[in-house]
Parts: sequence; structure tokens; C-alpha cells
Amino acid sequence: MFTRGQLYRDLSEEMRQHLDEKVEALVQSGLSREEAVAAARREFGNVTSLEERGREVWQWPTFESFLFDIRYALRQLRRQPSFTVVAVLILGLGIGANTAVFSVVDRLLFEPLAFRDPDRLAWIMRMNANGRVGRSWTVADYENLRDMEAFEELTTYEAAFARSSYKLSGDADPDRVAGVMVAASFFPFLGASPLLGRPFTDAECRLNGPGAVILSHGLWQRRYSGRSDVIGRQLMVNDRPATIVGVMPPTFDFGAVFAPGVQIDVYMPAVFDVLRDWATPWRSLRGTGLM
Repeated sequence: MFTRGQLYRDLSEEMRQHLDEKVEALVQSGLSREEAVAAARREFGNVTSLEERGREVWQWPTFESFLFDIRYALRQLRRQPSFTVVAVLILGLGIGANTAVFSVVDRLLFEPLAFRDPDRLAWIMRMNANGRVGRSWTVADYENLRDMEAFEELTTYEAAFARSSYKLSGDADPDRVAGVMVAASFFPFLGASPLLGRPFTDAECRLNGPGAVILSHGLWQRRYSGRSDVIGRQLMVNDRPATIVGVMPPTFDFGAVFAPGVQIDVYMPAVFDVLRDWATPWRSLRGTGLM
């Protein structure tokens, strides 16, 4: 691989020696030098062709042809800078778009959800007469669904979520992050346990209850450098005091499932006295008949 040039030179030198020896033998037989050279070349054959056939012993033809094509393409791109810029931009956009699409498809279709029995979870939405997503669920809707035997477990107001934006301050530099309000039973319903601390309690999900917040693994690493003593610390969430009661594991990526493209960093307790008119229902199906 690294002495290829020397091998080629040795091969050429050896062929020249054979040709010269043949010429000398013909001269000694009585031919003039010009006639001897012509006769030796006819008998010896095409020197260039023979050298190329000999060099193939030390080559990987397919691989080296590919390298030659790349070199030729680079020379052509260097000669036409404007075309090169356009080609690079098109390739970059194409690769970026395909990578983004594959990331979403891989997360949603190929990687298993970090929930308990993900193949038995269903999210049912109301549809109006035009086939569009209707308004949120009401108490009557929840009671009707609760009476159906098709559901092993039904949680609506006990496991709701709502996406919002939150301002963090008080214990570090102010930061604006995306978050969701969830019920005390939301994490147990999905079979997700915090890496540190605990989920919300019922008391924290009541009006005027104690302030609490659960951090995502990414925010915990970014804001607190992964310190284990973060549980129990106080911070201000939208200028209201809250206690850090838990940190979710890195496998629990709420945004990838429920809000693709959004990084969810904080989880706040949902107050159902306020949310019960629009909370989103989740349920675990028994069997596949309803699907």
C-alpha cells in the first residue's frame, strides 16, 4: 500500500532489462541495432500493456477506480466554485431533511416507548361531523367511557397534561423552558418512575397546594450539572416558589412522543379544579377489538 511506487519502478526496470538483453542477443546474431530493437519489441509485446497487467497484482481495481473518480470530481468542483456551492447546499439540505425525518420515524415507530405496556396504550380524540378533531372531553364523556368494558383502566382528569412555557429563576440564571402540567397519577399510569425523588402527590395537584416541580434529565444536567442533592431545592417557576421533588430518567422523553420537536424540561402539577373542563383522556385498552 505504501511502497506501490517503488514496486512499479522495479517492474518497469526489470522489463527494460529483459528488452535490452533481447536486443543485445539479436545484435550478436548479426542484425543491426535498429533491426534488433524492432524485432525485440515485436517479440516482447507492448511494454506499456504488460506493465499495466503486472501492476494489477498489487491493486484493488474497484476501490482505486472509486478513488480516481473522487479525485476527478474534486478537480471539476474546484474549477467551478459556483456550481460547487450550489451542490453542497443541495446535499446539505437533503441530508438534513432525511436525518430529521428518520429521527422522528425511528423514535415513533422503531424505538419502544419508555412506558409500561406501550402497545396497550391508546389516545382517543373526539371528532366532529367534518372529520376534524373536536373539542376537549367533558365530565359526561369521561363517565360514558369509564362504564365501557373495553378499557382495563381509564384516566382522564387524573392523568391530564397541558403544554406551556415556564420561567425559571431564583437558584441560578433565569431561563425560559417548555413544560407540561400533569396529574399525580400520570407517571404511575405510564409506568414511569423518576430517576431521583418521587412523582407528584395528590396534595400538590390541588388548588393552593404546595408548589412542586419535576425536572427532565436534560435540564437537570444543564442547570444543576447532574448533582444528586438537587431534590428538595427551591426555585421560582413563573415567579412562584416550587420545590424540586423529582428528576426523570433520560429514557423518558415526553416531547418526542406527545410534542415532536419540542424539548420538555419541567413537569408541573396539574390543578384539576381548573383543568377538568378540557383535560385530555388517556386509557389502557384490554384487547385489540376497539382498534
